[in-house]
Amino acid sequence: MALAILSSFIAIQTDSIFMIVFYLIWLFYLTIKQRLRFHMVFISLFFLIGSYLFLPEPSNSKNLTEIPEEVISLEGKITSQVYLKNSSLSFTLKQNENVKINVRYFYNKNITEVKNALKRIETGRSCLIKGLHSPPLEKSNPGQFDYKKYLKNQGIYSELIVEDLDDISCNKNSVFTPLWSLRNKMIMLIKENYSDFSSSWLIGLVLGEDDFIEPEVIELFRHWNIAHLLAISGLHTAIFVGIIYFLLMKMFKLTSESTQIILIFVLPIFTVLSGAEPSVIRASFMVICFVILNLFKIKLSPSDLLSAIFIILIFFTPSLLTHLGFQFSFAVTFSLLISLKWLNQTNNRLIQSFQISFISQMIILPLQLYYFTVFQPLSIILNVIVIPYFTLFVIPFMFLMLIGLLLPSLISGYVDTFFVWIHTVFLELLMKLDDLFQDYFIIGELNGYHFFIFYLILIIFMWSLEKRRLKQSVVLGSVFIIFFLYLNTKENYLPEGRVTMLDIGQGDAIIIEQPYREGVFMVDTGSHFSFTDMKPSKKVYNQVIKPYLYYRGIDTIDGVFLSHNHIDHTGSLQFMLKEFDIKEVFISPYHPIEGELLEVIKETDTIITVINPTEKIVRNNLLFQVLHPIKDQHDENDNSLIVYSEIGGKSWLFNGDASTHNELDLIKAFPELKTDILKVGHHGSNTSTDEKFLQKVKPEYALVSAGKNNVYGHPTPDVIERLHKHDIKVFRTDEDGAIEYKYNIQTKKASFNKYIK
Repeated sequence: MALAILSSFIAIQTDSIFMIVFYLIWLFYLTIKQRLRFHMVFISLFFLIGSYLFLPEPSNSKNLTEIPEEVISLEGKITSQVYLKNSSLSFTLKQNENVKINVRYFYNKNITEVKNALKRIETGRSCLIKGLHSPPLEKSNPGQFDYKKYLKNQGIYSELIVEDLDDISCNKNSVFTPLWSLRNKMIMLIKENYSDFSSSWLIGLVLGEDDFIEPEVIELFRHWNIAHLLAISGLHTAIFVGIIYFLLMKMFKLTSESTQIILIFVLPIFTVLSGAEPSVIRASFMVICFVILNLFKIKLSPSDLLSAIFIILIFFTPSLLTHLGFQFSFAVTFSLLISLKWLNQTNNRLIQSFQISFISQMIILPLQLYYFTVFQPLSIILNVIVIPYFTLFVIPFMFLMLIGLLLPSLISGYVDTFFVWIHTVFLELLMKLDDLFQDYFIIGELNGYHFFIFYLILIIFMWSLEKRRLKQSVVLGSVFIIFFLYLNTKENYLPEGRVTMLDIGQGDAIIIEQPYREGVFMVDTGSHFSFTDMKPSKKVYNQVIKPYLYYRGIDTIDGVFLSHNHIDHTGSLQFMLKEFDIKEVFISPYHPIEGELLEVIKETDTIITVINPTEKIVRNNLLFQVLHPIKDQHDENDNSLIVYSEIGGKSWLFNGDASTHNELDLIKAFPELKTDILKVGHHGSNTSTDEKFLQKVKPEYALVSAGKNNVYGHPTPDVIERLHKHDIKVFRTDEDGAIEYKYNIQTKKASFNKYIK
């Protein structure tokens, strides 16, 4: 029945009935083999059909996605936990049965005002809130985190951005308000009594708020496929249960029955205090059910109990199926339960640890690749070391530090120092290991058939291990390796190429991918910048450029053309150099690379190539010709590289931020110049895209990279009108999101695609 629900969910998510057909074939096989009685087949079919009708999107009014941006006041009840992050406060406000709104307040690390506000902004309270009401930000690039879909899966279709905490007025408590209030007070108390380092880990591993842990550390854990250790899970619940058993039975000498009864009441409190994450709800619910069944002498197999809990949770909260922690928790637990025969074939603890690590990693690997697109093969071995470290030291020590809040500050200070010393050494070793083994598998986009093939091989492989069929296991292991190599190199076999202008806001970042992955090039790597120190911000790189490269399975970039020395065109390069193999950077003679970027390049094998005016270069069978600047213009924008190339049967002209007089100089120097596709200069500013220039080069398409509602008014109406006047098809990132030109050298087909339709 649980698998019936799962099959329907997969069918809905993939918009394909393939999984349902496969489930029906499996059900038919069990029936003819007399493994299932008729009434069980009927019930399973009932769950299959019922869940297919029950699981689609919540019944929220869809016109909420079209709401205008306006400042309004809304009244409702806080139904989620109040999430306290490094720079924001957020929660869900429920107005009625069909309308839920995500409320956010950015506090700029003024923790004092937030501390006072948390005394009145608590789960279960009814509130009147004033703020900017708008639809959530829409995903506008391939591979980018889909925030709108994330909220939609929770039945939330709009947001309320609050400017002042005084605009939130709350009253009336609920039965859970005291617990949520206690949780928020504990977060504040931990931050006040422990160092930033220790408090971030304590809040993350005990109270379920990992936003205080450094983003670089979270990324490191993701690279090594150990990010599950940062989330509250069944492991944490098991350790908590173990601590309770030790305290009550060993120290207070209570009986086993008394301890189990106390657990039934204590675990729900622990679940709420730890953030009520799905994995904790699953683990706590399972322990409570086991205890109750044991007290009443009722026998039920662990897999049946797990399935029953799965069905109950989905019945009350269908959106849990889209939750990553929920998926990981049930997948790992179920896989370990059905692998007990194999695990029990040895009594060696070390071998069993490796087996558990292998099973846990393999069962969730496709999910990890789907969400994070990165796999480090050595992570299976690393888990054997890291899981015991967290199980036996880190997580128990976090509970000890929590208790330490009741002790004198001198003692808690020593405890804090000890943890900082030990855990810093661990993180440094992990970072050195990461430096030593930098070759991850960046798999890229996966489809449903990849999932199906993977799990089919895995099931047969595990069956062979359980039956001790060594030769068959070796063959299937080899098939696994071949399949992984295929996934990692699948783009090498495709005759498709593409040119993608990413929507990075006010800036340029264009990625060129040749067919059969012969080469990958970029024209500019823009970013936003901080107004305080005028340095590049990592936001664009983390949220747009890196996710796209991962999504496309790109780990090597053959060349990067930097049009000119402005952050909105070059800012992300220094971050890319630290994580990707960039072979060559092309610059004009009038664009010297200096400062921090130069220092980063020196630490890599990247070659800096100065391209002289009118020079032609060929890399990976792709020709690039620099048409400008012919001489120093004594202005960054006017010194922009103008690069000509022929890609996918079309001629391209990348204009950087070149001005109108640069364009006029260009058509004088190259009177025969024509182009099919023009990257419009300077984000559509009226300083570029001259009338005479358009008449001369006669582009068929124009690409404009500009930020939505940018303060500069780019692209200007004059430029857009000029382009339309010449019957040029215009694509612009502020309206269309990422713009992709996709072509196939076998079928000779090509098309432009807008990411936002």
